[in-house]
Amino acid sequence: MFQTVSNTAMSQYGSNRATSAAFAPSLGQRRLSLSALPKHSCAQRLVSPAVASLASSGGQANLGQTRPSIFGAPMVRRPLMMAASGSSETQSAGDAARDDSASVTYVADEKLLKDGLALDARYKSGESLSADELEQHSAYRNVLRERAALVNSFDAKTGAFREQFQSGIGTARPNLWMPADCLKFLEEDLDSLLTGVEQIRSDFAKLPKEGLETLIGNTIVEDGLANYARGVVQPEYSAFPASNELAKWAGGWLAEEQRHERVLVELCLISDRVDSKQLENTSFTLLTHGFDGGYSADVVKLFVYTMVQELATFYSHKNVAALSKENGGEVLPKILMKIAGDEFRHYMFYVSNFKEILTANPDLALVAYSQLMKDGFAMPATKMDRPDKEIYNDYVYTAQKSGVFSLTELAKCVRQVNEFLKLDSVEPATDEGKTALQFLQDLPATYEKRAGKLESIEQRLERKNGPREIPTIWSQPSAEERKSQGE
Repeated sequence: MFQTVSNTAMSQYGSNRATSAAFAPSLGQRRLSLSALPKHSCAQRLVSPAVASLASSGGQANLGQTRPSIFGAPMVRRPLMMAASGSSETQSAGDAARDDSASVTYVADEKLLKDGLALDARYKSGESLSADELEQHSAYRNVLRERAALVNSFDAKTGAFREQFQSGIGTARPNLWMPADCLKFLEEDLDSLLTGVEQIRSDFAKLPKEGLETLIGNTIVEDGLANYARGVVQPEYSAFPASNELAKWAGGWLAEEQRHERVLVELCLISDRVDSKQLENTSFTLLTHGFDGGYSADVVKLFVYTMVQELATFYSHKNVAALSKENGGEVLPKILMKIAGDEFRHYMFYVSNFKEILTANPDLALVAYSQLMKDGFAMPATKMDRPDKEIYNDYVYTAQKSGVFSLTELAKCVRQVNEFLKLDSVEPATDEGKTALQFLQDLPATYEKRAGKLESIEQRLERKNGPREIPTIWSQPSAEERKSQGE
């Protein structure tokens, strides 16, 4: 949803380039090697130093290792895990002797992760890679494994967060609800069935058109569940065992999201205000096109993406519920608030885990967070367009017009995340960490400024051309209205 309000909408009116220069590192002499193992051997491709260290040290990974350079000079990495106190005594001897001109930086790692995606696709397809490309691909996978090892290091805390925030277990058990709980009238006598259907149809009919279109779009986003499942856990490079707490969370998270899809689709079909064929066509297209959240197999960016995305989804459902209630809705607002409650718990799980990463290594966390925000979010619905019809931009316009979600809401999400993480008290150890921190602290105000510019442009266009018509994407007139129109 906010992919377009932050990027696509700006592309129509001009983009803000103020921060682009801060994120343009050159890999130059920062290419990596895994010469500790026979070059390009199976063992080199499948065993990461971080994981090997984890096994040999009884669970304590040597994440502050030095990587050999293909140029001969050692490339000293800052340790991925630092003491919470930030004491310099906890840093490795290699870190103390770090030569900034030759070291592998976190920004360089981000560049490596981005460039490595194409190499990884070629590698998986069986295409032959050159020696240099194999070396770069090995380094790419090594960074992913190192980050996974960092997350694995606080697996017990992840388990505690799962116990606290996942439905059906631990303290979250009372939140376990099912779609059938919201639609009991479908299983009751005829009078109760008709009363229940009439109430749902009344709630949908009272929604303004832009709110109705946004609600249907949100339903399609939830209906894309199978796509999101592909990206949550990618074990090939992550080194996560099946018993890992994040893997356990992923199964429960997908089960919770399925509840949202089922109840929302049922409501849409009952409402008589949704063109079910158009809804199904869009869901089919979205699932066919797949989904890439911009984090690939990088578990650190997975937490960045999901903590912001889940909070954005919370506000989206909450705001549609408020809009429905303002217009006289009775049943629909309550159901939407159930869904919003789930999304907020999901946000709390992801942001709590990311805070652990931030505590362990502030610079790594800040650079990853800022890079994903700078690149822009690939929202789950961005690939819903068909060859013969552009849908996504219309969906985003209705969300903005209804007040459900806009750049202003995105600014609120980032500010809330930053406050939870207590970024004002974080002290990065590197210049790139400090640059990333400043970017993130300025980001809410940047979004608010852009939102103001977009609103001014929209107002000027409306004065010149008249109000823009709310697009019809998936909604339809009621059966009675269609009958009177001779359909």
